[in-house]
Parts: sequence; structure tokens; C-alpha cells
Amino acid sequence: MALNALKHCARLTSGQAGRVHSVFTHACNLLMPNGELWVVQTREMPLAPNGIIVDVDDLRLRFIAGTSVACLPRGGDVLMLGSAPVSTQLISAGNAANLRRFASALSVFLAGQPCNGIRLALQQEPALADVYQRFTRWLTNGEGDVVPLLRFLIGRGEGLTPSGDDFLVGVLLVMENWQHPRLSLLRRAIPPLLLATTDISREMLGHACQGRYSQHLLALMATPAVNFPAVAGYGHTSGLDMLAGMAAAVSVLYPSYFKLHVRWLCYSAFGLAPPG
Repeated sequence: MALNALKHCARLTSGQAGRVHSVFTHACNLLMPNGELWVVQTREMPLAPNGIIVDVDDLRLRFIAGTSVACLPRGGDVLMLGSAPVSTQLISAGNAANLRRFASALSVFLAGQPCNGIRLALQQEPALADVYQRFTRWLTNGEGDVVPLLRFLIGRGEGLTPSGDDFLVGVLLVMENWQHPRLSLLRRAIPPLLLATTDISREMLGHACQGRYSQHLLALMATPAVNFPAVAGYGHTSGLDMLAGMAAAVSVLYPSYFKLHVRWLCYSAFGLAPPG
């Protein structure tokens, strides 16, 4: 019996079949003929780029790795007829006022969260702390070459989406929403390095470089105070690592008067000594 799709990423066209790449409780990744990954998701998950939400709670009973899955308007394994297309493209709406509110709320929220993932690693690994500070200097004034820093970060950490990759997604989200001047440089630098990470994370970062993000991240840009907990609770440390990336980008977007204050808050939330 076909699974009923409730909504799907607006860029997807139905009538395609892929092979099951991997299956988890809440997500089934399909490798499509063009090399993209589509992801079938359970009903409570935030819609991801190339995602299809279906009306079930556990996908492990429905799909087997290596088998073919058809996403069709009628029939097939995933019935897409009648599902609502939803855009996962970020529409930048940042300005100085909402950046100030976002930065303040993010700093306070992070300070109250457990120090794990990349924030814990920053305290324990001097090499990572050095790369972090060099990366924020590059964001601030373009100092140095960002490519070696990205090589260090991409694929760094454990899991389907390593902490370094989640961190970069958070950086890209804030840079795009508030139109950071080095966004286009970062978007060009990341894709050639993605073979260093997992298939799923490669897809996630590739979408972020094209301005596409999961719905919980898009919602965070619209109403941050309401949505910080939803992002923080995503995955084992993925959500918190994304928030750490957002904090890094926020810390360099202010005029000089406010910048030092926000940097102090962000560095304190990371457990690092603030810059002098």
C-alpha cells in the first residue's frame, strides 16, 4: 500500500523512482538517478530540502536499503497526489533591528544549553579553537585563506551530519539572511570539499550553499524566540552545532560598537575567552 504524502519540497517533481540509500525511524533517504538524495520523512519531522512528509511515525517497517521506491502522483510507493508543495528556499529578510534581537536571544539561549558537540570540542581541542578564531577573522575582514579552514571543519565529528558541517550550515543561514559580504565566496569554496564528508551531510551542505534549509531553520529566522528549542533538540548535537555556527556568524555582523559586546556573549557561550 502506498504511503500518503502530506507535503513535499516544492522543487521536487513527482513521477520518479530512486533506490533506498539508508533508512532510519524518521527518515528514508532515496538516491535518485540524477545523483540527488530525496528524503521521505515522518509526519512530525520538519520538512527538509528535497523532503517528502508522509503520514506515518516509523519508516523502518516500510523500506529496506537497496530496494527501489517510486514517488508517483498515483500508485507507486509514495503517493504524492494532493500533497502540498512547500518551499525550502530562504527569503532573506534581515535588517539591523532584527539582527540585534536575534543576536541577543541566541546568546542568552546558548548560554543555558549543555556544552556539547562543537562547543565542547572548542574547549578541548586547541587546533579547533585556533581554526574557529581564524574563521571568524576571515568572516570579519577576509583575512587569510578560508579553504584550509573549511578542510579542517568539513566532515569533522561523528554521525550522519558531523558537527563541523552542522556548524557551517548555521553560518551560511545567518550569512544569507543578513547578506554577509563574503557569502558568495563561502558558497563557492564549500562544494569542491564535500567529498570529505558523509553522503547525507554532503547533500545538506550542498542545499545550504544554494539557500535551501529545513523548515525548522527557516522558522527560526522568522520567529527565533519561539523556535530556538525546536532547533536545539534536532538530532543528538546537530541543532546545537547549527546554533553555534549562527553565533559565529552573528558575532561579526554588527557595527564595531555593538560587535564587541555580541562577541563577548558568543565566546562566553562557547566557553572561550573573548577576544581582547
